[in-house]
Amino acid sequence: MKKILKISLTVAAFILVAFLISLGVHYVGYIAFIDTPNSDNSKKVEFIIEPGETVDTILENLVQAGLLRKEASRVLKYYIKKENIAQSLQAGVYSMPLDLTPKQIAETLQHAELPEVWVTIPEGLRKDEIADLFLQEFKPLPENVFYKKEFTKLTTDAEFIKTLGLEITEVTDLEGFLFPDKYLLGND
Repeated sequence: MKKILKISLTVAAFILVAFLISLGVHYVGYIAFIDTPNSDNSKKVEFIIEPGETVDTILENLVQAGLLRKEASRVLKYYIKKENIAQSLQAGVYSMPLDLTPKQIAETLQHAELPEVWVTIPEGLRKDEIADLFLQEFKPLPENVFYKKEFTKLTTDAEFIKTLGLEITEVTDLEGFLFPDKYLLGND
């Protein structure tokens, strides 16, 4: 009986040690993968996440775009789950270099860039019509980035108007200050 108990304890200890070694090897592999660049090439690639895409779809698209090696996608999926950032991944447009690590990819995907939008304001529009024009131009973007109500409110906000540094003092309404022209709106 003692001999069977001793053998059982030896086998259990061996299994526990093997499990701990295996766990350590996997953890070291995880650390190596999460901080290893995908490529030596720093060329930038445009990457788009559409609203409602799942983490699996995003990872598959990253692999197809050459931004993530297939074998690193499991590691990135685990990292996203471990850090609880799946809900923080943003729909939008990204300009990403090919040489990011999986960890850097996860960080980048939490901060979508907005594409540049050109808006032409024709002569004679009132500020509410200009707001409608902006709303229409920004409509195709993955998320709502223009708020008509906020835009209209700022056009009569005395504190905001003071920050514009207008040469004319005592301005209480910005009606007429947005001149007819073509404007580039974007991240910068």
